[in-house]
Amino acid sequence: MKRTLLTLIVLLPLLAFGQVKYLIFGVVDGNVPVKSVIDGNHDVNLDDETLVIVSSFIKYKYGDVFEVYYKNRKLYINPDFLKINKEDQKAFDTWDASELDSIKSKASYAADVIYRNDLKKAFAFLDNTKTKGLAVLNWSYYDESEYTSGTSAKIEVYNPAKKTIKYIWFSFVGYNAVGDVVSSKGQTIRTMKAVGPIKEKETGSYEFSYVWFSDLVQTAKLKAIKIQYMDGTFKLVPIPSSIILPKNLYNILNDEVDED
Repeated sequence: MKRTLLTLIVLLPLLAFGQVKYLIFGVVDGNVPVKSVIDGNHDVNLDDETLVIVSSFIKYKYGDVFEVYYKNRKLYINPDFLKINKEDQKAFDTWDASELDSIKSKASYAADVIYRNDLKKAFAFLDNTKTKGLAVLNWSYYDESEYTSGTSAKIEVYNPAKKTIKYIWFSFVGYNAVGDVVSSKGQTIRTMKAVGPIKEKETGSYEFSYVWFSDLVQTAKLKAIKIQYMDGTFKLVPIPSSIILPKNLYNILNDEVDED
């Protein structure tokens, strides 16, 4: 809950007006479908341990719900799937109408402040990758099939440079459950080639089947990236972790794209 405490420290000076002087936070318990409209379908999914700002507790005819804000979106979640301080939950029954209105308005405002701040961080991160030649927006590995022994990978990248990318080589290392390197075809480092072109400020998405001909891979790392541009020049990224966009910022950018 470090994010909770830090957020409170940052926001309280901005929000300490009216009768209610604090925000109520909750943490999603499980991978949970939630509603963007109280009487609508479950149309949004929140990951386990997602931090939300609680704005209201509603006794609804089809079952009680918490009204929460995630990023700058108002959502409705079943109380069974939200971890919240018991004293905070009880407080909703003791506050008068003006205090409840204050909580709701501050929750909405705080969610927007956090969202805009994260959006700025995401764009700043991408801007800082210009000199490195690439940003990894998202990547993951997964079991290829329950019928075969294989682990695959997928990756999404962004080109911040002014030159068009022709090829990219991604070097992966996989580890088993006890932390030992998993080899495949006698190789401990598996290098996959992606074909462009990826122009400036454009993205590319790639899937590599059977990076490892093994189901033993429990964790994996990107060890190195090599880029070739259309003009024949090359660029190495020896520390890929420095260009991997944090997951929360990737989700923010994804929302921006979806809304566009």
